[in-house]
Formats: sequence, C-alpha cells, structure tokens
Amino acid sequence: MVNVNEASGLTQVNGQCDPTAMVTVHYTHNKSDVQKSKVKKKSHSPVFNESFMFDRSLGDPIELVVSLHHDISGLNVFLGEVHIPLNNKETSSSWWYYLQPRKRLTANQIIQDLGTLRIRIQYTADHILQPHYYEDLCTQILNSPSVNPVTSSVVRSMTN
Repeated sequence: MVNVNEASGLTQVNGQCDPTAMVTVHYTHNKSDVQKSKVKKKSHSPVFNESFMFDRSLGDPIELVVSLHHDISGLNVFLGEVHIPLNNKETSSSWWYYLQPRKRLTANQIIQDLGTLRIRIQYTADHILQPHYYEDLCTQILNSPSVNPVTSSVVRSMTN
C-alpha cells in the first residue's frame, strides 16, 4: 500500500496548479501497475491523503515512481517525480522527498526547486495456502452449530 499524503511548493502553471499524482509500481519481468489520484484544484500545496493498493501477483515490486502533473483541460503538464527502490520490504516508512525532473541532469546543470512530496509506504504480504490446509478448519466450522458454548467466570467470592 502506498499513501500519497501531501505535496508542498509545487510549480504553478499560468499562476495556478491543479495537481494529480500518478503512482506506478514496477515489478520484475518488466510489468508495472499505474494508479492515479484525484485532481486537487487550485493548490500548490495539495493534501492528497489517498491510498493505493498494489497486487504482488504481477511479480516482486522493485521500484515505486510517484509523478505529479498539473491537470489543465485534460492535458497533463509534468511537475516532477520521485523514484523509490523497494528493496527493503520489511519496513514501513513515511518521508518527504524532493521532486526530481524527468530527465537525468549532468553535474554542471542546476536543478530548480520543484517542490516536495510526502509518501508513506507500507508493505504487507498475505499468504494464502492451498485448500487442503484448511480442511480441518472447515470441518470445525461446519460442526460448530451442534457444539454448546463454553462459559467461564472470573468472579470469586472473598471472605475475611
């Protein structure tokens, strides 16, 4: 799950900014999954607070890319992006990231401030076993209407 929290100091286009976030997870075997946030109207510091769920059935996630775009009349003007490697799946993290330009810069080029983006990444893996592992549980559930409930009490009398 990826939660895009908020952005700050985004570039304005013609004096305004209607940002949207494109969240992409790249998997092994050259597969990827892309999801898009709602457009936040007239805000250069939008609060998204949107969560995106991704399925591991496409492979192992190797990289997360979050790009911000200014949505103007159906056209998307690129504002900046963040590339996050997903090599440490055991931790959850919430960080502010500096937006980067789409192309890689050489050492002597100066990068302008594109703004920042706060993202929270949480990795959860649910393992579903084959049906034969659940046979005993299914039998117990199916027999449960005929079983009387067990009750107990923690109350005891105390005398002096």
